[in-house]
Amino acid sequence: MTTLDKLLVEETYPEFKFLNEKLIVDFINGITVSKDLQSKIKKRSSHKNRFFDAISGKSYLRQAHLNDHVLTGLSACEGWLNLVSNNLNEHSVAISQISHSLSKTQAHLTHMAGVMIDVRDQVHSLLKFTDNLVQDVQVLKTTDAAKTHLDIVFSSWEVGDLDDYSIISKSYIALDNLYWGSFSKVVHFPNKSNYLKLLRNKLVIQLKKEFGASSDDQLYLRSDWILNEQKNQNTSELLEYLGDWSLKKPNIVPNVFLATQWDTLDNTELEKPEIEHLPFHVADINTVADSLIKEFFEVRKNV
Repeated sequence: MTTLDKLLVEETYPEFKFLNEKLIVDFINGITVSKDLQSKIKKRSSHKNRFFDAISGKSYLRQAHLNDHVLTGLSACEGWLNLVSNNLNEHSVAISQISHSLSKTQAHLTHMAGVMIDVRDQVHSLLKFTDNLVQDVQVLKTTDAAKTHLDIVFSSWEVGDLDDYSIISKSYIALDNLYWGSFSKVVHFPNKSNYLKLLRNKLVIQLKKEFGASSDDQLYLRSDWILNEQKNQNTSELLEYLGDWSLKKPNIVPNVFLATQWDTLDNTELEKPEIEHLPFHVADINTVADSLIKEFFEVRKNV
């Protein structure tokens, strides 16, 4: 085996990366040389020339030269084709491995997508639960603040903070404080009737204490409701200002009108039929309590 054949078969010199390509080019170029040799052989096809070439050895040399070019080129082609075949096999294995890896990656991604969807659903559920919990906590805080406000208002009344006012005016002041404070938030709840019932009970209890009544249905004159032995001009004007919303439609809020505007009217105005008969002449505690609460938390928004 020649040195060139060893280079082609064993590839012992990897630094010559394009050796096969060079040999193939030489083989292509050698085809032209072979054609020339073959043409010369055909031109000397006469009996005399063939005999002379055979005796001189030229015929053998031409044929050997021709064979050498053909064999060298074929060897180069063989080596190149073997290299291409090996590369194709290597690429095929690599492509197969890559395809397998991509399949595994796709399976992992599909699994991860499922996990992410599950996590997303759980996060949404947690957010919804958290929102509901926050709302529940807010409701608890609001109701607690409303009950605390209710207790403060009536405890202040009970300890005598409103002694400078008539009984009907004390009722107005207590309800007005509740209307503008924390208690007003719960009257918009679906179960607002429970809180209004709680308010009514406290108001009735406090009114019974004011009158020293033994029963809820005991009747009291209008003069008893508006009686104020410690009447003060400043407090009267303050009440008039606080209850001025009743002036728009006194006929639908007569108890508020009585509590805040009555003391500011002179005798001429009080004797007018539309004014004199507007509030009640006599009333029991339950009736006044129910009417005042209704005027504040139902009618007032329409005034």
